[in-house]
Amino acid sequence: MQKFDFTDKVAIVTGGGGGIGRAASLTLCENGAKVVVVDLSEEAGMVTVNKIKEKNGEAIFVKADLCNERGRHQELC
Repeated sequence: MQKFDFTDKVAIVTGGGGGIGRAASLTLCENGAKVVVVDLSEEAGMVTVNKIKEKNGEAIFVKADLCNERGRHQELC
């Protein structure tokens, strides 16, 4: 049962490579959204993208660190 209709919408999910971010990405896909998966880990992000594509959804991966404006990872944000 579809709760929301995100058809023709684009969702950007930060931390989309795992955990809650992956679950959110998959749920958005199941509800019609095209998903931009943003994560530090390309490997984890691509797992999410591939899972979305297996469900015939549309997704791309963007490697980014949103904790630091220069894009360098800091242990504590």
